[in-house]
Amino acid sequence: MRGKMTVRRDIAAGLVWATAERWGRHVLSFVVYVALARLLAPEAFGLVALAAVVTSFCQLFVSQGFGTAIIQREDLRDAHLDTAFWISLALSTGLFVVMVLAAGPIAAVAGEPGLAPVLRWLAAVVPINSLASVPAASLTRQMRFRPLAVRSTLGVLAGGAAGVGMALAGFGVWSLVGQQLTAAVVGVAALWSASRWRPGLRAERRAFGELFGFSANVLATNVLWFFSQQLDKAVIGVGLGPVALGVYFLAQRLMTLVLDLLTAPLQAVALPWMSRKQADRAALGAAYSRALRLAGLVMFPVFFGLATVAREVTPMVFGAVWADAGPVLAVLAIAAALRGAQTFVHPVMMAAGRPGVFLSIMVAHTAWTTAAIVAGYRFGAVGVAWAMVASSAIALAVNAVALRALAGVSIRTQASSVFGPAVASVVMAGAVLAMRRALPGATPPIVVVAASVVLGVGVFAAGSWWLCRDAARDAVAVARRIAGARGDDTPSAPDHSPATDPSPVTPEMAAAS
Repeated sequence: MRGKMTVRRDIAAGLVWATAERWGRHVLSFVVYVALARLLAPEAFGLVALAAVVTSFCQLFVSQGFGTAIIQREDLRDAHLDTAFWISLALSTGLFVVMVLAAGPIAAVAGEPGLAPVLRWLAAVVPINSLASVPAASLTRQMRFRPLAVRSTLGVLAGGAAGVGMALAGFGVWSLVGQQLTAAVVGVAALWSASRWRPGLRAERRAFGELFGFSANVLATNVLWFFSQQLDKAVIGVGLGPVALGVYFLAQRLMTLVLDLLTAPLQAVALPWMSRKQADRAALGAAYSRALRLAGLVMFPVFFGLATVAREVTPMVFGAVWADAGPVLAVLAIAAALRGAQTFVHPVMMAAGRPGVFLSIMVAHTAWTTAAIVAGYRFGAVGVAWAMVASSAIALAVNAVALRALAGVSIRTQASSVFGPAVASVVMAGAVLAMRRALPGATPPIVVVAASVVLGVGVFAAGSWWLCRDAARDAVAVARRIAGARGDDTPSAPDHSPATDPSPVTPEMAAAS
């Protein structure tokens, strides 16, 4: 019993610090982003978003999925860490040179001459981030989330100060470049000061084979996931120009911020929690069903609510120049609700030891996402946003079938787990929209948003208590347990105990973002 309580305490404490890391980084990033959006034009954000597609893609190959392999591996040796570090650093240096040389041709293909110098400078982020991949994975393996939270906070603060200062001084798009470079350098320095590990001067072939044997599927999955999630921005940037991409990118950035704040802390502890149940298929299925109920209770009301107020919130927060991002955000919020319902799909498949199944699904996911974007592109940025809704809906159905086979959770059980929150959220959105139609046309936007939030919270609280009372009580109990957890990041298990993946997909995806 005592061991079980220790596990619960470790998971709760890990969740507290994982939440602090994600919320601290994203809230600060959001504040900086708002400041920069009010100082810079959408075109600047569009150019940096295009460059980030290239640098983020290269980042995936630098890490090769080693971060996840280090976290998951039971018999981790120093040779594994050393090998992963030096191979990642060598690859990142080579890719940096390639990006610098290819910046001109890439800019020519995109039809944006201003992209070349931006890409050359942002390419330096790849080797800088490679220095952090192994220490971050090691700390995560030990469930030491506090140093990761400090690293993120310091990096965002330093990068924000540099970016805003440069924007005020009139540096334009270079303010965003300076922000990212400064954040990367300061973040790496903070991480190395907190990590006790230092690389040895060796790279072992056997260690590489052992790591890559697991990480190959992870790498392939990451590449496919990246392609499916970045294709929309690439199509808009090349086809509609940097201004349209800047508008779409802002809407997607806000949607992703909210989604990550809600899901990332849960996913950070989901893998170790579910991994302890991998030998018992029934227990794993029950754990997934419970987690799905909790996710639906949080995701659906937040994103359906955001969809109803997106047109007012966007210009209020970012300025009138970003008003076109409101309709895009309203649609992307629906896609985020569908994605949020799939929060625990990846942890369940990893806990069940079936990364190959997830890879197969990602192959199909990339295909249907591409088809949806091609179909929606003719309708502009809003059409691409609807394409992402369609892609998320298909993924939800496919994952439900896969989880029925892997975890023994019937589709009916999965549907019933989210039925109550989904219906309560739809009713909430309908009530808010009806109220908004009844308001006078001259009502100030801030009054509209405030009234929508108050009514929405009240309607959803009543609906969820009526439709899914057990899930609501469970959510309250979990919240109380988390609130009572001490923020101690010292692991109860040895340093090489299995920990978890610190990002929605993998550590590599976190670094790439």
